[in-house]
Amino acid sequence: MCGIATAAAAARALTLTIADKTTLDAPPGPAIAPAALATRRAAALPLRLADGGGVGIRPDSAGWGADYRHTSRAYHALPSAVSPFVDTAEMRRVRAEWQAYVERVAAFGCNAVTLDLFAQFVTFDALGDTPPVYAPGDLRRRHHEALRTAFRDLVEDADARGVQVFLRTDLPTYTTPLAAWMGRQPWGADARDPRFWAVYAAAFDEVFAQMPRVAGAVVRVGEAGPLYRDPEWDYWSAYGVREPAQLRAMLRALLPVFERHGRLLVLRTWTVGVGPLGMLHTDPALYERVLGDLDSPALVVATKYVAGDFFSHLPANPTLAGGRHRRLIEFQARREFEGFSAFPNFLGVPHERALRELVAANPNVAGISIWTQTGGPLRAGPMSLYPRVGPWRWTDANAHVTARLAADPSAEPRALAREWVRRTLSRDPDVVRVVGDLLDASRSLVLTGFYVRAFAERRVRVLGQELPPLLWIWEWDLVGGASATSSILYHVVRPELDQAIAEGFAAAAHAARLRDSVMRVAPRIPDRAARAELQASVAYEASLLDALAWYRAWLLLHHRWLADGDRAALAASRAAEAPLRASAAAHRAQFGSSLDFPAFEFRHALRELERAHRGEPMTWLARLALVAALGLVALRRRHPAVAWALALMPPLAAGVVTSFMAGPLVAGVALVSLACAAALRGAWSREAAGGHLGDALAPAALAAAVLLAAFAIRGPMLAWHLIWTDDAARGILVGGVAAALAALPAAAAAAGRDAGLRRRAAVGSALVAVGAALVTAWLLLPPLPEALEALYDPLGLLPMRLAMVLALLTYVGVPPWAFLVVGALGVVLLAEGVHLRRAAGRYGRT
Repeated sequence: MCGIATAAAAARALTLTIADKTTLDAPPGPAIAPAALATRRAAALPLRLADGGGVGIRPDSAGWGADYRHTSRAYHALPSAVSPFVDTAEMRRVRAEWQAYVERVAAFGCNAVTLDLFAQFVTFDALGDTPPVYAPGDLRRRHHEALRTAFRDLVEDADARGVQVFLRTDLPTYTTPLAAWMGRQPWGADARDPRFWAVYAAAFDEVFAQMPRVAGAVVRVGEAGPLYRDPEWDYWSAYGVREPAQLRAMLRALLPVFERHGRLLVLRTWTVGVGPLGMLHTDPALYERVLGDLDSPALVVATKYVAGDFFSHLPANPTLAGGRHRRLIEFQARREFEGFSAFPNFLGVPHERALRELVAANPNVAGISIWTQTGGPLRAGPMSLYPRVGPWRWTDANAHVTARLAADPSAEPRALAREWVRRTLSRDPDVVRVVGDLLDASRSLVLTGFYVRAFAERRVRVLGQELPPLLWIWEWDLVGGASATSSILYHVVRPELDQAIAEGFAAAAHAARLRDSVMRVAPRIPDRAARAELQASVAYEASLLDALAWYRAWLLLHHRWLADGDRAALAASRAAEAPLRASAAAHRAQFGSSLDFPAFEFRHALRELERAHRGEPMTWLARLALVAALGLVALRRRHPAVAWALALMPPLAAGVVTSFMAGPLVAGVALVSLACAAALRGAWSREAAGGHLGDALAPAALAAAVLLAAFAIRGPMLAWHLIWTDDAARGILVGGVAAALAALPAAAAAAGRDAGLRRRAAVGSALVAVGAALVTAWLLLPPLPEALEALYDPLGLLPMRLAMVLALLTYVGVPPWAFLVVGALGVVLLAEGVHLRRAAGRYGRT
């Protein structure tokens, strides 16, 4: 029954659903409003908002390249410990950067920008509490007052140029004193309580009174947590708004303040897809249930233009087609999932199409929001700070064209692209033509070379979530390496496999031709920095797409061999191995130490290649181990040594699972298995013979045999491929292992009875054995985040790096102490087992 239940649960959770979708990158077809394709707006959109760019962010090269946190560290260098409590030299630099940035985006047509500060301006004096949030002599209070005074000048600088300023913050936001103060209140962290949000309402009231030219605030509630916390900056956000009631309580508390001051509250609908609010961003029905009856002149709702995160191959966001509120359409000029704009990626055409469709579908669309810097882990990508440091010019092209499209209904994206080339690079006709052609072709290269089109154009759902279209590159620069992603990718692409491989090589070849054309005209670009950036960028793209093409070919061909036993596919995959290694090595050699154009990480992909190389020896080892496991089960009563051999079958299976690339994991399984056997033998004392111990341990060997049988076909990679893609095979494997392991305690108890133990003693002995195994496992396991990351390389199941691990802990709600449950259960079973053993001695044969 346990096996059947586990198999059914696995089938329900892991069954793939695959469907076609209409995307903004596909040729025009049925969309939100088909008539919109022939419709042009009559007027400019009134609110054209840009983020704060790279203003206030220091190009700290020492901290760049390996930091996957999402904090920008903008303005972190401003607070000072001495009067005037703001570093005046740093403030002058910030103000100069701000003025240059505001002038640039204003020239494109933007009339508003965001300032990534809010809590840094608040003293909470209006709360009137004793003790206050910040004591009168608190250095933080002085910092906040000084920053508020200093940034009033920046707001006025923007206002003088016709540009409004919106503060930007996540809510709820905290400092250590504020969190302590909130903890002393009756409502604590209860985001349903109106008194909780009254604190933030008072904060906005204070800021608007002290900074009268601020136009409003951009607020996000759907993404927060440790990934956004800088240990050196005592300002952070919490993922505290998880339910509709909490979001509605926030808006009901804040909107009256914004209305009274005549300011706008721009609510971002972005959510991470988990929990009751998880689909607010893309589900029109949920959007209407949560926000539909909220009516305020101060409320504007901002939503990404695609139905998901900023990937390509996605449909227009359906929630933008309706709703009673004024809406902003969000665009990302520096595409985080597509190399952070380190290579050409002109978005004018999909942005123009989205604007036409969505504005025609919804008359409440009031403007756009352009991200020129925001999105993803700033210090894990290229060191580009728009528009002053690193490779920022492709971002500039996207920001320029998107703002112009919103401001000028008659604008055409390709013409705007060439206008941008003339304004920023050169008026030389050859340069304009070649770079213009590069921009025109760039989307095709991204759509077919960076993405696997045949997968990206399908809507694929598993575990209740829609998978991102860029499944084979995770956490922004991590290529391959996980059986879940590669198996599902192959399963979806399989009908178009040959074309998918060909498209990768075609994109790489096209990128090489464009690189050569750009190198020919680059000397005519007068700006040395712009010329060097352009040359390095096209070389970077050509190198990356070449390595990706070879990895794609190897991956898909190898999975064809795994799935079908196609020997020709195996030979072709092996022929691709050397070029893959060479292209990945060349990419790493050329760009591995570059801050501007950091090499993508192929380490996990090559680890996958190594696992594949071990597939044939692991297949034969699995066959031999399977015969040994079944033989040992048959001979389990012949000799006491057989029982201990049975206990070693699970670690042997673990070794085959990991292709013996994870010694600590195999050793850990061995210790757990032996602890179980030793505890059982010790609990039986001298009352039992070795043959009965073999009976007790046989289910563990049978569980290993189920896995070994799958590995004996074409190695462990096939078994994982089947688990992720084949419902029947998954049910047999998962259900068979679960059934065998569930039989272990029952077999141990039955063997104890056969050995002459009383019933309670036999059951107690079984509980002692299982408890000992669980406690041993708990003692060996590191903390949950480290364990998940450590298992990535040896198992290669899911891409468990920092962002994914923190997402599990923050959004799914898996507590970091989850492994304590294993230890606690083990201790309980041990205690109960000992109790039953003693009770058997006191109460006779029961």
